[in-house]
Amino acid sequence: INAEYMGQYKMSSVRASAIGNSAEEEEKLYIDKESMGGEDAGSSADPKSKEKTNLSQLVVRDLDGKSAKISDALSKLGVIEVLDISQCSIKDEGLIQILSALAFNTTLKVLCLGRNNLESSGFKALGKYLAKNVSLDKLDLSAHPLFGFHYTEFCEGLMVNTNLKELYLDVCQIKDDCCKMLADVLVVHPSLQALILRGNDITDVGISDLTVGLKQNKSLELLDLTDNVGIKYEMLLCMKMILFPHVSLKKLKPLMFQRFL
Repeated sequence: INAEYMGQYKMSSVRASAIGNSAEEEEKLYIDKESMGGEDAGSSADPKSKEKTNLSQLVVRDLDGKSAKISDALSKLGVIEVLDISQCSIKDEGLIQILSALAFNTTLKVLCLGRNNLESSGFKALGKYLAKNVSLDKLDLSAHPLFGFHYTEFCEGLMVNTNLKELYLDVCQIKDDCCKMLADVLVVHPSLQALILRGNDITDVGISDLTVGLKQNKSLELLDLTDNVGIKYEMLLCMKMILFPHVSLKKLKPLMFQRFL
């Protein structure tokens, strides 16, 4: 299930042949191409029924961009705390559909969108969602190329958001220009505790910008810069000396071997 990055929200797979079926003990539902079956799969629940199923976790894999299936699943769910739709080939239009289904949800705590096919309008919609969301604790956007035009509005949504605690942007081809926008987020965000920037294209220039934002941040505890080979170790040492008297940052994970300063 690739749940290693789920932190405290560890999950195990539960097979289901229809979306209406839930595991009463586990309260988890796992959906993939095999369990979805044909076009009508996932719709065995009575369409006239207004009763919704409560799940703690919904995991979806390898649906080849069939986001309508995911939206349909969400429409049948009441309480849901974890939505993992990584590796589903979801594009912008599909994400907009899914976020629309989540518009009035107040229980979702973890949203995993890694390794899909999102571009600028998808990130714009995600920014608007974050600006209004009051429940989300963790957002995983791993392995999405993020450039300035992609995530200006995404960062604007982050700046308005007040509750997100963990943000995963690893292997997103983030460059120095994006670090300046992230620094602006760090200045104003009151709750962010972990920022994961592993495997990007950040250099010493980006680190300088992040340092400016971190000096004014009161909440961040973990900054993971592993595998950003453009960052010199000396720069990270300098960053430590500047930051540690000012901020709550407890762990700085640098470079290739995840050494702690």
